This record gives sequence, C-alpha cells and structure tokens, in this order.
Amino acid sequence: MAESTTRGRPDHNDGPGGHLGTEPLVRVDHLRVEYPVNIRRGWRTTRRTLQAVADVSLDIAGHRTLGLVGESGSGKSTLGRAIIQLQPIASGSVTFDGIDLSGLSYHQMRAVRRGMQIVFQDPYSSLNRRMTVSQLIERPLRIQRVGSAASRAKRVTELLDLVGLGTSMAGRYPIELSGGQRQRVGIARALSTSPKFIVCDEPISALDVSIQAQITDLLVSIQQELGLTYLFIAHDLAAVRSISHEVAVMYLGTIVELADADELFRRRLHPYTKALISAAPIPDPAVQRSRERIVLTGEQPSRLDVPVGCVFASRCPFRRELCLHEPPPLLTARDGHRVACHFWSEIENGTHLPETEPQLQEGLR
Repeated sequence: MAESTTRGRPDHNDGPGGHLGTEPLVRVDHLRVEYPVNIRRGWRTTRRTLQAVADVSLDIAGHRTLGLVGESGSGKSTLGRAIIQLQPIASGSVTFDGIDLSGLSYHQMRAVRRGMQIVFQDPYSSLNRRMTVSQLIERPLRIQRVGSAASRAKRVTELLDLVGLGTSMAGRYPIELSGGQRQRVGIARALSTSPKFIVCDEPISALDVSIQAQITDLLVSIQQELGLTYLFIAHDLAAVRSISHEVAVMYLGTIVELADADELFRRRLHPYTKALISAAPIPDPAVQRSRERIVLTGEQPSRLDVPVGCVFASRCPFRRELCLHEPPPLLTARDGHRVACHFWSEIENGTHLPETEPQLQEGLR
C-alpha cells in the first residue's frame, strides 16, 4: 500500500476509553451464528445448518473504531447485526458496557438498545418512504418514550444541524433527497437516542464515490464530538484505513487477522490479508504498476461444508497438510497483532514452502 491515509481519523489515544488495554465497551466471546437450510433433491428434503459466523471473539474499546473487512459473503454484516442482537446467535455471548446481552428479556433488551444503534447499507430501503425526515429521526425517541413532544422536536433540530442537513430538510420525504442526504438522515436517526456504540454496516457502499469521503469524514467528526464507538464494516480498504483504529479481517465466518490499522496495512501476516490488500488499487500509476498482485486460485468452501482445518486452506498458496486437519487459533504474533495461521512466521521470513500437490491430495483423503 501507499503511504498511510489517516484523513481525519481520531488519534489512537483520544478519549478516556481510547487507550489500548482498557476495558472494552463491546466484548464478543466465541460467537456463532447459524441458519437452518432446507435442501431439496427431487422429492426429498434434507435439513442442513449453514454456518454464517464461526467462533468469533473480539473486543472494541470505547471511543474507538474497529474496521471489519472481507469479501462478500464472509459474514461481516451478520456479525454486526448479531452483536446488537438484530440477529439470533447460536452460541457464545456479547457483552455491552458490562451487560451480558444473551440473558436479557425483551423489555430489558429494549432499554439497552438506546445505547447501541446501526446505520444500514442502503439509505433508501432503510427509511420509511411515507415518513418525513423529522418523523424518521424522532421515531426512535417515540418508541423509547424519551422526552416530551417539544424536547423531541428540539432534538431533531440539533441532529439535523449535526449531520449537515439543516432544518429546511425536516419536512421532506426520502424520495426528495439524494443518496448522501438519505444516509445523513440514517446517521441522525441512529444518533437520536444518544448511543455509545454504532454498527456502520457498509454505510458508504451504496453512495457515489464523490459522496463517500463526505460521509466518512462526517462519521469521524461525530465520533470526535460525541465520543462514540464504531464497528465500521466496508469493502473499501482506503475508507477502512482512514477511519479505523484497529482492523479485523474476516474470511468464511472467522477472523483471520486483527491488528492496529497502520500496522495491518504496513505488515500483513495472513496470506488472505496479503491477497485482499494487493487487490485494492492505488491512485498513483507508478506505484500501481510496480505492485505485485496476488491472485488466489481454488474455490471458496461451501458454508454447508466448512473445512475441518483452516478455512482458507483450499485457496492458500502456502498450505500444508497440517492446514487441512488443524484449524489455526487466532494468536498474538507481536504487539497485539493477531493472526490465525500455522506458518505466518515462516511465510514472512520466506522460509516456508508449500507441500507438493500429491502430498496435499493425500492429506485431503
């Protein structure tokens, strides 16, 4: 990658919860998300289990942003929704602000939801087209029975100014707004209950390129002003790098690498992370031409038949027989940089060679 792009990103030690090693605001422990799937073959129907998120554990410290990247279908959005309990979990736990969410009743969870919100990917489909902007932003406050009508109206005005829309937009409907304006409404709605934690589920992927940087900068300025904590899910690696303090790389429902943002882009350790970042274009033609593109071969395994060993083994150019039978744990390689790879050290030092194809075929039997 080119030089560090930290446009507007808060300092790594901003805020009382911004230091590494502090008690996390969000703690995910061995989280699993599964879906029942019916497979029909002729007249026969077989019920199978699709594993969307497999044994994920991570912490998000207060006032910080954890970026979550990975190719489509890796389970990023499912993980984000499961953390805020919009998606049922099969096993594991999520702790938010010291509260274990798995044991809460409906009414208890409803009260906790004021502290956690989500900004959805599509700003149009996530907004009720029959409601005005002011009604959309006020809706969470009405559901939570917060304040009087006058105080809610005042809150709506404050939020419109905060996200850069102004009160002139209050009476408009979503169809009258541009994509960027709709996403600003979505951000204002998420902020209405004064949350501590927001899941940003690919908030810029449905927007024009010219608008994406504006929304990213808006999220950063709001975080600095209100001291928020983000889980920022995106495909755009440049955006993830500019806004995130730490970055987690996800593949087939598992976290394969997690590190400080600058450290990850400077020194990636997992073969999948290396390939993912090598595929991201750099806007400097000279640098782009001199880069080595890592092209992965092989097929991504089916979620219905997850490999026994490393989930990336079928596409990894460095795989050995151990990778086919033993899943690598997510262990600390150095200074908080964690990676799930048996041979990351040998690969980095250039001393690791993959086994021959006959040996691998023997290991697959």
